[in-house]
Amino acid sequence: MSYTDAEMQIASLIAYLDIPAGVSLGRYMDTHPGDSRVQKIRDIAANTRGDESAYDNWRIVGVGDDQDASGMYGCMIDDGQGSAIVAFRGSESDNMQQVITDWLGADAGLLNSTETWQQHQAEAFVKQMYERFGDEYDSFAFTGHSLGGNLAIDAALDAPDGMRDKITQIVGLDSPGFSDEYLAVHAMRIAEMQGRIDHYQWSAVGALLYTPGRTRTVNVDDMGNDCFGRHALANLNTDGGYVSDRPGGPTPDEIALMGTAIWADHSLWGNLISGISKISQGINKIANWGNDMRVSTASGTNSPLRFEVNIPALLALSEQYGDIEEDLRQAQSILDDIENTIKYRSAVGWLVKHKISKEKVRVEELANLLGKHCTILENASNYYRQADLDAEAAYDKMFISGRATAGTEGTV
Repeated sequence: MSYTDAEMQIASLIAYLDIPAGVSLGRYMDTHPGDSRVQKIRDIAANTRGDESAYDNWRIVGVGDDQDASGMYGCMIDDGQGSAIVAFRGSESDNMQQVITDWLGADAGLLNSTETWQQHQAEAFVKQMYERFGDEYDSFAFTGHSLGGNLAIDAALDAPDGMRDKITQIVGLDSPGFSDEYLAVHAMRIAEMQGRIDHYQWSAVGALLYTPGRTRTVNVDDMGNDCFGRHALANLNTDGGYVSDRPGGPTPDEIALMGTAIWADHSLWGNLISGISKISQGINKIANWGNDMRVSTASGTNSPLRFEVNIPALLALSEQYGDIEEDLRQAQSILDDIENTIKYRSAVGWLVKHKISKEKVRVEELANLLGKHCTILENASNYYRQADLDAEAAYDKMFISGRATAGTEGTV
């Protein structure tokens, strides 16, 4: 089944509502009449179908809620006609947890990643839905707004084999695209889905990175002066059921207002993300560094303590942490440069500066922590090297002394 643009907008709006599995859209909307998104769905239905309750029979059959961990939220919607729509929620910033998981963990992670944590969770959700309900539907559609559109495209590309054959359309609504690395890894799947992916952009957010499929710049109800406000899903104009093209694409002012200079240089954020990734690996190694130190005791109560320490491994680990610390110091310098470049010209500009300021503190803390552990590892190496030498000397002394005593006792 092929859905109208208005229906895909409605499905994406549903993804922003916390509708439990098994509950119909009509029942939820009747109990939440004051929600602006509910009213928008009613308005779209009235404008395109002449009946604000036209989609009341749509029902949520499954929900993937990983907001407390990765931040991913998705749902599968039964349209009552043998087809289903998988919709994903976009970035939110109602609290700091959402800022970290959506804006920093997911959005920034798109820059040089072949798979973000949210994408992985979205793929797992889709697999689960197909295993449970796949045989019940003749076709599937995928959609989402902002980050949700990116998740929708990714989840469709990595959907189970049987499900991909049933996917009729994938629509990203003003969603950021993908890195060069991602496109290279997924080239075969993208080619397979050719003709089924559409991307509608109406703000600078939708112009970020590279989106596979057909991209169109479309009209919205309120252009305004704030690109972030324009990005809102409710702003998309689907009167008559479909979007209409707006010539020209995003203007330079739109790009500036959004602060996209931050995202433009992949190498800057690539270095930062690479450094942060190395941190997690490094911290895990710190927790296990004792595995490289093995202490054994020779048999017998009077035998001296013997140390067998993999000192080269400790020194190599210390050097590696030193390299990571240097990367973090460079990342901190990059963050300083970026922060000084951004102006408080929009809500987004302020939000990004705030995020960068907090991230700088975190980077400095991690760099200091790694520096501290470098010192600990170096001191430990020196300590165990000296301890081993002392033990060797004590053992040799005792051995020589024992031989001397035995020789004396054997003399007549």
